[in-house]
Amino acid sequence: AEMLRRLGANLCGVPDLTVFEDEEAAVAFLTFQHAHVSADAIVGEMAANGIAIASVGLDYARWELEARGLTKIVRVAPHIYTTDHD
Repeated sequence: AEMLRRLGANLCGVPDLTVFEDEEAAVAFLTFQHAHVSADAIVGEMAANGIAIASVGLDYARWELEARGLTKIVRVAPHIYTTDHD
């Protein structure tokens, strides 16, 4: 939970990036989108740098995405072995 709070705080500082999770909620993942860079491009760039994240489309989060007028978002889910450096 603390790692997600720090990640969310850091992501909130990125221009044109919207973080969707409530930092006070007890969530296991964080979702976001960038106004100009596609979810797939973000995931591809992170993968090229050894960071495993996923893009989630309507097949997995239809209600969440449709409510926001989106078709795809980026989802980050740190695991027990994830370090702050990651």
